[in-house]
Amino acid sequence: METTYNYEEVTSNNSQELDLLAIPNTDLWLSNIQHAFQGICSAPIPVFSGSLKGDSALNVGAAPLKWDDGALHEVYVPMGLATEIRNTVRFADGRLPHEEEVEACMVIVHMILARDGSNLDGESKDFSKTIPAKIFNRLLGKLSRRTTGAQLATAKQLIDSLEIAGIIKVDRSYCPGEYSYSYSINEDLLKRARVHVPLKEADGYRMWSRQQMFNELSSALLWSYPHYTLPDLAQVKAIAVQLDANKVMRKGKRCIYALTNKSKRAMEYWVARRANDRHSVRILDEDIEQYQRLLKSGLPVPHDSALCPRVTDGFNRMASWIRELILIDGEVTCELDFNGLHPHMLYGLFKEELPMNEREYFENVLNATGDIHGGVAAELIRLGIAKDLRKKGKITSMDVADVRGYVKKEHLAYFNRRSVSMNNKEIHQVYRQMPVFMALVKKTKLGRDGHKGTSKLLFALEVGLMTEIIRKFYAAGIHFIYVYDALVVPQSKVGEAASIMNAVAGDLGLLTRVKQSQSLPSAFAA
Repeated sequence: METTYNYEEVTSNNSQELDLLAIPNTDLWLSNIQHAFQGICSAPIPVFSGSLKGDSALNVGAAPLKWDDGALHEVYVPMGLATEIRNTVRFADGRLPHEEEVEACMVIVHMILARDGSNLDGESKDFSKTIPAKIFNRLLGKLSRRTTGAQLATAKQLIDSLEIAGIIKVDRSYCPGEYSYSYSINEDLLKRARVHVPLKEADGYRMWSRQQMFNELSSALLWSYPHYTLPDLAQVKAIAVQLDANKVMRKGKRCIYALTNKSKRAMEYWVARRANDRHSVRILDEDIEQYQRLLKSGLPVPHDSALCPRVTDGFNRMASWIRELILIDGEVTCELDFNGLHPHMLYGLFKEELPMNEREYFENVLNATGDIHGGVAAELIRLGIAKDLRKKGKITSMDVADVRGYVKKEHLAYFNRRSVSMNNKEIHQVYRQMPVFMALVKKTKLGRDGHKGTSKLLFALEVGLMTEIIRKFYAAGIHFIYVYDALVVPQSKVGEAASIMNAVAGDLGLLTRVKQSQSLPSAFAA
């Protein structure tokens, strides 16, 4: 007989178990995570200690790709921005900006636009971006050290002048150790097409020193890089033409190659359409321009940061349809990732503290088929919530596959949101059937990091999981591309790699298992 779950029954059965004071704090959870990984730890990967200069030993076709020097040498800003700055920016004493200051203002706008206004936790604040003052000071500190005789503005003066000119907006809400000022761009400028503008500063602008520290993840990537073969520009453009002609949808967005016929009018049309509905269109021209910059500027050195343990490099920030064209060891590749990793990681972390009926609900209902996205989708349909989603235009049909697509997108950010924001999401009607689990999730948001405490836990789990997997890849000689919570491997290594990933997940008590995606070159070969 099928078991059904009712929210009121679950709540009443567990009302005595929601003592938040008895729930462990984030630091204890992080300690538990470290202890869990110590129990399955493989031999560590030797940490890279060499120097990265000149060519990277990574080929684009037959040509070597050089290393990027880590400096900002060009900005990606709205068209006509330099003229706008010259015409509108004035300093407190009424003087016009020097050309060095015009360039510095463009760097500021570039930094604000760098992540397209999106926060890592999936929340958006009028497309604004929080940036610590020290970032601007590091980038623009050289202005105050000029010896040309001209007295140039500080980073703060430049920001104030840009705000007065109406080019940027500044929210000065600030709490030490929690959040900094946030910045956004004038809406009219946001609607303009963006262009790449080279900077005149010979040495570029840098936030960090030239010295680079490496960890196991970045060292393993440097070990894998020489085995990549990157597509040349002609190959990339040929695939873009096919994606556009076949009206391909990727991640819910229609792929548009606007400049196929060198039509600026087409480009302007699609930029304007995306501005009105930024979730419906992917302009492939911008992805190609980004790839051209990588070929021109060189390969970024893989690195983590003080704020996030994830390693960033030139490939996990590359458009996925271009990344799928890369060969590893001369073979086409396949991307392997876990099904619903974030909900599974949180469940694995809290499982021992959950009552039995909540464990049964997660394992026998939500994850009954091994597909957490599909299980939550089925519950949305059963509870009648999917009908509301269709009325609101968030899904186009009541088909499970359509609802599952919506759930998959929501899972990317749902648990990282503020508690109030979580409560307002439709999938909350499913997870509220597990009140102890949700109380534990919300407990992670009560520390000094606020709602970002959840991201801190998830990143710690994710990076620990991927590091252990990559240790085993290194021992087995499997070269890979790292895409945060996914790994791209050669087709001949798919079975072995998936087996390793599933074994490590199982050792950590995670219920999720690997799924694989079809490589793009093979799809077009058909």
